[in-house]
Order: sequence, then structure tokens, then C-alpha cells
Amino acid sequence: MTEPLPKAPPKGLKLGWLEGNFESITIITPGFEKATQALGWDLVKISYDPGDPPSANSAMQQAVQQGVDYIAITGLDSQVFGEALAAAKDAGIGVVEMDIAAEKDAESKGVLACIACDAMVSQWGKILTEWMIADSGADAAIVYVNIPEFTSLSAELSSVQDTVKSECSKCTIDVLNSTISALGAGTISQEVASYVQTHPELDYIYFGFGLMARGSPEALESGGIGKNVKIVTADPDKVNAQNIIDGKESAGVLLPVEGHAWYAVDVMARDSVGADIQGTVDAPMPTQIWTKDNIPEPAQYWHGPVGYEDQFKKLWGVG
Repeated sequence: MTEPLPKAPPKGLKLGWLEGNFESITIITPGFEKATQALGWDLVKISYDPGDPPSANSAMQQAVQQGVDYIAITGLDSQVFGEALAAAKDAGIGVVEMDIAAEKDAESKGVLACIACDAMVSQWGKILTEWMIADSGADAAIVYVNIPEFTSLSAELSSVQDTVKSECSKCTIDVLNSTISALGAGTISQEVASYVQTHPELDYIYFGFGLMARGSPEALESGGIGKNVKIVTADPDKVNAQNIIDGKESAGVLLPVEGHAWYAVDVMARDSVGADIQGTVDAPMPTQIWTKDNIPEPAQYWHGPVGYEDQFKKLWGVG
């Protein structure tokens, strides 16, 4: 992303951030706080429960009622907040979706852009799958733990399956579907342990994002199963990072956690001055893989490359 805005965005705009109460969502919030502060915008945080998807519709309705200029939401698509999205469109409020399978008719519904959607999650799936292929000597039995309600995970799964098919003739890929409710209740680890017990050939457990892996290393250890099974995740959080340091997990493909917010705000900033937004929508996010060999200590999130915030500010004309 190298194209500067023709002028600095107007100050005083309001961004409504629908902050789901999952850790994988709340860790993005500081990025929105910093990005809006840089622009002189107001951030309106509205909480909802991703375990109760319809509550996202109510949260978006609340943002519309509060007269925000833009809305950002992650992990859920308009199937669960379509009524509120229509209200936002009628009010002239641009909505930016993040971390989902991009909706084909999104623009007609009032969606301004989709950040970290199909192209990016496909890249992450390919990268981490290629790591497993290399690590296994091109002979890996993999299970992908999926939550179909998070549509971006299905896009990631497709990438994993395609990579296995095209790059590893001896590898196998299976799918273990779970639910948002199980994630909220912390029972995915039990589902994983049951799967491992009945699949002794398994080599790798791939979790679509880090929080999904919570408790699985302990469940396998306590059950005396899966001693040679390696756990890998996309979007590792601090717990996953510590597990990699301790040898309980093997690898994580990183997403720029706070960087998500800066990319979303960049779309809004460009829209606010009538600039083209496609450079942001199509821009690949930086990423890397952490393993025990290269992970920094102490355990931490990866928010993005050093200095990326200053690069955004320069493009916006405020740095």
C-alpha cells in the first residue's frame, strides 16, 4: 500500500466498532483506538456476544442509532445482521467486514469492504499447510478443526484442502466441525480428544484460530493420547504462544492483530475523502510462522511489523 490520500480525512468522524466479547476479537480493539486517535476520530465500542449471533444485529442497530459514520465487525456476515445492515445503508453508513468469506453481493447490501477475507485466509491456510507438509516429510495426516458459523474458517479450510491435494500425494486431510457454542463453553478440547482417540494415525491438528485450541494440549496429555500429534493454529494468541515456547504446540501462522484495525480504518479514511479503496481491500497483510525456534519471549501477540502504524499515518497525511 503506497498510495497516499489526496488530503487528510476530516476530523470528528465516529467509528462504531462491534466488539464481540471473545478474546480473539477484543485484542483487535487497541488497534482501532490508536488508528482513530491518529485521525482525530471518535471510537464507539458496542459489545455483543458472538455465541449469540443475532445479538450482532442489535449491536449494529445501536451503532446506527448513535449516528456513527462507519461500522466495523469481524467474524460474522450479513446473514445474522442483515436487518441492521439495511438500516446502515439507508443512513449512509459504510460497513467494513473482517475475517469472513467475502459476500458476493456485499456492495449492494451496503458493505464498503471486506478486510482479511478470502484471499488472506487462503494465504494463511496455504502457508501453514506447507509448513506441515515440510515438517512431516510430505506424509502428514491432518485434521482441520472448523466452526462453519465463522465463514472465514471454511475459506481457510478450502485452501488447506487444495494445498494438500496439489502438493502432497501422501498427505490426508479430515475435518472436525464444532460450533460457536462449544467455543464459548470451552468444550472443543473434549471433541478433539475424542477424535484423536479414534484416529491413531493422526499427525497434526490444525485450528482455524488460536482460541479454538484452548485446553486441547492438556486434554490430550491427561488422556494419555496423541503423544506424537502436533498442534498448529492460525492467529495464535498469548496462550498459544506460551504453548509453542513450552513445546505443547508446534507452529502458528500469524495475523497482524491490531493491524486488522488499521487496514479497516484505512478503507474508511480513503472513503471519507473519495479516494479509491481497492488498494487496501486487495493488499496482502504481512505474516510469518512462529515455531519454538523463532518465537520471541515472553509470550506475546504479534500486532504487525515494527513501524507499520507510522506508515499508515504518513499515507493519511497525519503523521
